[in-house]
Amino acid sequence: MAPFDRPALGAWLARPERYDVLVRWPFDRAIRSMSDMHDLAKWAEQQRKMLVFAEGVGGGKLVSDFRNPVDPMAEFPMMMLAFAAQVEAQSIKDCVTGAIAAIRKMPLRWRGGGRPPYGYMPAPVPAEFGGIGWTLVPDLGAVTIIEGVVRGGPPLSLRGCCVTKRCSAGRCAGAACTCPGRQRTA
Repeated sequence: MAPFDRPALGAWLARPERYDVLVRWPFDRAIRSMSDMHDLAKWAEQQRKMLVFAEGVGGGKLVSDFRNPVDPMAEFPMMMLAFAAQVEAQSIKDCVTGAIAAIRKMPLRWRGGGRPPYGYMPAPVPAEFGGIGWTLVPDLGAVTIIEGVVRGGPPLSLRGCCVTKRCSAGRCAGAACTCPGRQRTA
């Protein structure tokens, strides 16, 4: 989105008489295209403003002083960094788009990492799907609990591993929880 079209930043750019310096943090979230950076630099030059990015590349601040109309160096570092930001944004977009396309082609999408959602557990990919890697399958103990909640059965008081973690060997899927130090009552 162009700087003048952003709700918060656009409001400040519309009132240049109220300040001398515009401070923005961080640089890489301020502008993602060279044309937007050029527009912002031209605005700062016309308004004779100083632009300060409180956290520029490498963590240091970036100051571009457009109060001196004969100093061409104010715009140069901004344009170079805007080019890098534009290339980075396109690279990220390409990577994410490619990853999503690859994942959509996979018959079983979960490939490990992270905690599986409640009601599922990791299992090896079945042989009919290549037998390589991991997928998610229903956790029968959790499914029993979920089905009971959906059916609107008697209120359950569930604590500890019976709700937030899968019990080893599914030993809590029936009556009272047998996990040490935890209870399940119906």
